[in-house]
Amino acid sequence: MSTATVRISEVGRKLLRELAEKEGVSMQAVLEKALEIYRRQLFLEKINQAYSTLRQDKTAWAKVMEERTEFETTISDGLESLENWDQEDGSSLPDQKEVQQ
Repeated sequence: MSTATVRISEVGRKLLRELAEKEGVSMQAVLEKALEIYRRQLFLEKINQAYSTLRQDKTAWAKVMEERTEFETTISDGLESLENWDQEDGSSLPDQKEVQQ
């Protein structure tokens, strides 16, 4: 793994050290986690801006909403509404009515 030296202020270094000690991890781990959170934040901000721009175009937005409506029909795919597909092996949990019988 390659490393690099990054200059930060004394205040930033102190905060980085405090966070690392509090979490029981290295300062590098704290910095990497902070950078990943910041990257995700910027990504979501760009998406929000793109949707804002898209909504200003009435024709394009109408197409998006039409497409979403088409996807909503996939909810009616024949599965029972009470089926629970949270089993780790992918099988469904029994319906509550079946359990009570």
